[in-house]
Amino acid sequence: CALSVGSDTGGSVRQPAALCGVFGFKATAGVWPLDGVFPLSPTFDSIGMFAHSAEDAAIAFAALTGTDVPGVRPPQGVRLGRPANHYFEGLSAEVGASVAAALDALDSAGVEIVSMEVPEAAETNDVLVPMMPVELLAHLGTQRVAAGQSLLDPIVWSRLHAAFEASAVDYVRRRNRQQVLRQIAVDRMQGLDGWITPTTFDTAVPVDEYRTVEKAVAWTHQSTRNTRPGNLFGQCGISIPIPTVGGKLPTAIQIMCKPGHDAELLSVSRRIEQWLPRPDRPDLKQFL
Repeated sequence: CALSVGSDTGGSVRQPAALCGVFGFKATAGVWPLDGVFPLSPTFDSIGMFAHSAEDAAIAFAALTGTDVPGVRPPQGVRLGRPANHYFEGLSAEVGASVAAALDALDSAGVEIVSMEVPEAAETNDVLVPMMPVELLAHLGTQRVAAGQSLLDPIVWSRLHAAFEASAVDYVRRRNRQQVLRQIAVDRMQGLDGWITPTTFDTAVPVDEYRTVEKAVAWTHQSTRNTRPGNLFGQCGISIPIPTVGGKLPTAIQIMCKPGHDAELLSVSRRIEQWLPRPDRPDLKQFL
């Protein structure tokens, strides 16, 4: 498959792209209309795509927006923020080593990587996570969901049932806070081409080890810990595969940019893709 389209409300393009070793692009919410897209959470829903490379994604982006193809960013003056908190915490050994090697390669290529703080990322669980099921419940209707509970995936129900007890006051308060956080994130990105982080904290895991609802929910929550803040802040973002150090499964780095700066993000991504070697395809025979 040369190109496929997906939706990204909390990382559903960037996270699987990282785990599968392909390029993933989450556009700023509103770049493309959501007509025909099942509304999980209209506040955070955005369209994205999976592609072989940043170049392919840039061509598709231009075709779908009726604009020029974002060119390769000139190598001089690329400046990326590296959040010192949240995004680099609790990484597996191979993801940590792989991301460190990628950052070293970019540093050697002349990229200025600036340490910074993004304490607001910690508010993801207080703002985005409770808002999503409330908006889904509002779309489906409480009576319809209650009547169809037995038809729902248990993991989906585990996220959705709390919305029945949510108050309108709390929802509005969170919605207002999300708008404030969006502007704070824009302000924190002044003077930077983007933030660079690991996309996920670990590589893909065996399904058999996560058969219970509790384990599956915990892993999903942890594996999207680095992608969900991008939706909270309204950013556009990409996931680029990087060579894996000390492991055999794909891993990736994530770059997030200001809302509406999708073309600039793809331009920087095309440059970074030239600086980082393309990882080999994983040998999946070992898992059969």
